[in-house]
Amino acid sequence: MSAIFLSIVASALSVGATVPQILKILRHAGTQDLSLACFSMHAVAGVLWSFYGAIIDAPVLAIEAALVSVLNVIVVVHILEQKQAYSRRPTSSPSSDGSLPVL
Repeated sequence: MSAIFLSIVASALSVGATVPQILKILRHAGTQDLSLACFSMHAVAGVLWSFYGAIIDAPVLAIEAALVSVLNVIVVVHILEQKQAYSRRPTSSPSSDGSLPVL
């Protein structure tokens, strides 16, 4: 089995591993259980691996890492959008008569 074939299969799996998470986010619009730090680090690591692949003249690595990085950035953007939307929601505070407002 050739090294290029192994690298292509590994790349397809790496890129494909993030796609189900993105589809779940888009379908259910929920990122509350996802770690911003985790996906941010994966995005940065993908950029670094992509540069490394380009430096050592490994196009499969460079392209795969760039794609994985883009997919992780998509997840990061969705996490940040939901955190921002959540922080803008009105907080429920007691009204002047002591009862809680109805949301």
